[in-house]
Amino acid sequence: MAAVKQLITSYSSTITDVWTGLEIINSSGARSDINNWGYFYRNGTFVSPTYLPWSPSQPVNTASYFRGAYRLSGGGIINTQESSFMNPVCEYEEGMKQPVSDLEQKCVNLPSSSFVDDVCFRVYFIDQKNYNDAKVSCNDLSGYNGHLAHVRSMGELWVADAIRSVSYMLIR
Repeated sequence: MAAVKQLITSYSSTITDVWTGLEIINSSGARSDINNWGYFYRNGTFVSPTYLPWSPSQPVNTASYFRGAYRLSGGGIINTQESSFMNPVCEYEEGMKQPVSDLEQKCVNLPSSSFVDDVCFRVYFIDQKNYNDAKVSCNDLSGYNGHLAHVRSMGELWVADAIRSVSYMLIR
């Protein structure tokens, strides 16, 4: 989670919400059930985390709110409609590497990115996209299968926050 927060705050002061890979697991289940949420990979598998840092009063039990996003102002995750337009945060991991090149070298050369604990995080601070387009945009790093960021810890949140702060200074 810190990586995502740092990334958001480092590259743009205008970003308030970003897409993460969080989705509802059972579409017929309650949206407000915190155990009904998981991080999906492009190959259809998912990870059901033991802890999700939800924003206050989240998730809400609205039928069309079946995607997860990170909200900077609340410092946590919200659920929302997939038709909402937000900036995607993509995640590329060494474990998902296809034998092409070194992820750290590629990550350093990407705009608005950060390499933390063998994971490359990148925020697309210029383009806002709906959820489905955001997922597709994470496959633009040659040789890697990327996905929307999985906010798993407070450490990842702080990395993202620092990156967003720096980017705001760079684009002013």
